[in-house]
Amino acid sequence: MPFRFFRRFPVARGLTMNVSKTGVSFSAGPRGSAATLGTSGARGTMSLPGTGLFYTVDKRNLFSSGKKQRKSTASSQQGTKNEPPQSLSLGFFDRLTIPKEEQIVVQGFRALVEGRHDEALRCFEQAPTSADAHWIAGMIRLKEGAHSQAEHHLHYALEHTESLGSLVGKYGVEVILKLPITDTITAYAQPRRRGTLLALIESLQDRGAFDEAKHYAKILLGEHPDDVVVQLSYIELNASTQSELDEVFAKDIVARVGDIANLSEVHAALLMYKGMALLALGLNKAALATLTKAYRSKKDRSTELLYAIRYQRIAVYQALGQHARARTELEGLYAADPTYEDVAEQLGL
Repeated sequence: MPFRFFRRFPVARGLTMNVSKTGVSFSAGPRGSAATLGTSGARGTMSLPGTGLFYTVDKRNLFSSGKKQRKSTASSQQGTKNEPPQSLSLGFFDRLTIPKEEQIVVQGFRALVEGRHDEALRCFEQAPTSADAHWIAGMIRLKEGAHSQAEHHLHYALEHTESLGSLVGKYGVEVILKLPITDTITAYAQPRRRGTLLALIESLQDRGAFDEAKHYAKILLGEHPDDVVVQLSYIELNASTQSELDEVFAKDIVARVGDIANLSEVHAALLMYKGMALLALGLNKAALATLTKAYRSKKDRSTELLYAIRYQRIAVYQALGQHARARTELEGLYAADPTYEDVAEQLGL
């Protein structure tokens, strides 16, 4: 049975961004809307149709009465434009004292919050020395699949990390990138070095520049060796270039993942890769125990990830000579999804 890794898709298909009033936000919900929980409480998030971009505004800071707040929330749910934060409304004296390029960036922030994303991109690309403008423009270009332009912007942001995040903080706008690391795992990144490197790695991998992607992945892993998202990005990238895990890489995975708990989908994916690595090393019983641990928690785990873990466990049962168990697992996976991988073929159907 061949090793199965997550089937990748162009990063643009899963790239989304949250633009919000100050406060870290993490969003989850159906296409077009989401419930967002940030540092200042719950907020509503609406998508910008066709872009993969999201905006979130904490309306308690924008409206004085609950009645107006409820009215604004209802209008947002109907897809109308949000009122931008007051900090993005530059007055006459602001325009006299604020540098021209900074004014252009603020115009881009305002356009992005209001849903005028094409205009926002034009503004950001007219700010040649703003790291924040380059970062956001890079993410939008990445969403478009314009890898060359995206990587130009991301490289600039990397070279100016000392100022990255300064303007979004100054004007009370927070941009959060939701970046797919695998089909089922999404990382949350902000205008910081870590998020920039993650995006650059994904862009390079997306267009097949694997050696360059691995170079930056190694740098990122060196800076954040205990970050599980960074670990998964590194392992997934390197695994995607191998038809089978070689011994050196398999040992590296086992050592790097260690004895982690199955706390999230990211942890479960890491455990799956560790199980695959143990199998590649011929440590079949340890592989079975690890994959069983990865499969044990199913809450908040995607169906795709759970199928992948089950599929790898079938390979372990076969390696252990437990063909009846392998057959039972194959039949169960076939019943759940008859088209999954080569399950039907293995069953002789």
